[in-house]
Formats: sequence, structure tokens, C-alpha cells
Amino acid sequence: MQVSLTPGEWWILNSAALIKFPLTFIVDPELWVHYNRRMHGLEPFIILDSLERLFADGLLEAEQWTSQDVEIHLGSLSRDEIRQALDPETKGELWRAQYCLTAKGGAAWEAFARPYWEQFLLEEGRVEEDSMIWNVTAADRKWLEYYRSLLSTDNKNEVPATSSIVEIGPWSPTYWKSLPRGFRIHYRETDETEPYAYSVEEANKKQLLFSGLCSMRDSWCPGAR
Repeated sequence: MQVSLTPGEWWILNSAALIKFPLTFIVDPELWVHYNRRMHGLEPFIILDSLERLFADGLLEAEQWTSQDVEIHLGSLSRDEIRQALDPETKGELWRAQYCLTAKGGAAWEAFARPYWEQFLLEEGRVEEDSMIWNVTAADRKWLEYYRSLLSTDNKNEVPATSSIVEIGPWSPTYWKSLPRGFRIHYRETDETEPYAYSVEEANKKQLLFSGLCSMRDSWCPGAR
């Protein structure tokens, strides 16, 4: 699917490719804190115009955020509703309304971004008994094997290296995308019990390994950053 997008429309669509965000974040003066990406530099009226078209064309939809983390579907928003949702002082169902891609919006994003899902790594962590439990999922087994080896070396943690790779069925790398199968490792992260003094050589190696991990995480779609 190929659609024509303005730079502003592309920024908004791209910003929601992996995570849903409140509409108020788009107009926050400290936008970079929320998105960890370059600023859009858009004037308020361009933001409003861009959002109106994306909602009207069915590329975006909205959900209501609640304190119970229950997402209530709001669907498309009118221009007036978008204006209200952009205002952090708005009360009612549009308070903290999140914008997210529809299936049509996801297809439009893929047509521009050209993601390579085989290299996407989904890292999900949770705290359990004062330690981190990790699930790492990928569509390609060899890619996951290589990432697991870098994790083990970088963290001086042998657990990822010994964690079995399990094939799973259909899974979702992001909220709107489904892949037919994937591979997953599950492990508990262990902390070093004593401070470790790195030599210059070891510190340089660790930095290279960290850079390698970051490159693997981002290589699936450079245009998504």
C-alpha cells in the first residue's frame, strides 16, 4: 500500500509504529523526553491538519487511557476532538487519549519504512524477587542465537547463553503486526555480587559489544528511528 504523506504526517505515523502515545505528547515542549527521537519541528496548525487527515483516512485511531491501564476504543476523531485531545487540561474521555496505527496505517507505514521483521528483537522484562526476568523474541532463530551470545558476553552473564531457544507460534512484534512464528529465550538476569574493575582493553571491548547490541536492536528498520 502506497499513500502520499507530508513530512508531518510521516513523523506522526512513524512515532506510533511500535508504541501508543498520548496525543498531548506531540505538542509537549519536551517532546524528546517521550519519544527519544528527533523533534518534528511542526507548527500547531500543521500538527492539527496532519492528525485530522490521518484520522479521516483511517490510518490512525484513538484509545482512551485509564488509571487501570484499560484501553477503551474511541476510533476516529474529528478536528474538534483532536484539538481537545491535544490540550492536557481536557477532561472526560479525551483526557490522555492515545493515538495508534490501524491495520491500514500499519500497511502505509511498512510501505515507507520497509522494515525487515526477521531482524526485529522484542525484549520484555519484569521485576520478580528483586531481579529482572527477560523474554527475548525474534522471527529468525540464527539472529536470536547471535544476539544471545552478545548478551552473555556483554553482561558477564552466562544465563542467556544457556537459555534454551523455544519455537513459538504466531506472535506480535508490535500492537498492530502479527508474524506467523518466532523464537524465544527466557532467562533471569543475574547481578555481579562485587564491583568489577575493567581494564582499558576490557572496557573498550565492552563498549564495542554494547554498540553491537544497539546495532542489532536497530537494524530491523533504520528509518524507524
